[in-house]
Amino acid sequence: MGSEKRYVVPEGMVGRVRDALQGKYADILWTMETARVAATAFAEVLAEKPIVPSTDQVVNMAIDSDKGDGYLSLHIAVEWQRRMFLAPEPDTAEIDAHLAGILFDAPTHVGVGVANQALREAYLRGVNSKR
Repeated sequence: MGSEKRYVVPEGMVGRVRDALQGKYADILWTMETARVAATAFAEVLAEKPIVPSTDQVVNMAIDSDKGDGYLSLHIAVEWQRRMFLAPEPDTAEIDAHLAGILFDAPTHVGVGVANQALREAYLRGVNSKR
């Protein structure tokens, strides 16, 4: 057998990659083989350079676990696999500091919370568009 490494692509990932490519680049025909190449490249990167959780992240996953001690390490491993690709929740206090004077100041008024949330989301879209 050769020394070429093989990577396992999780079931369903190839189809999701193809669907994502077709949604973003609808004018191009994306085949399952093209999606398989992209998904395999993704798996290769993770196998070669795994994303390692910080100590704080491990502690938070342990705190969030309702499993007994015997299953805690399994829970953390599975939970990390789920969480490592989720975008972190934005720091609302930091956003509010940037939006001081713009946010509505009547938290008990109907609709103010919705309006402020829309302003925060618009601010985040602007920040993310500059990245």
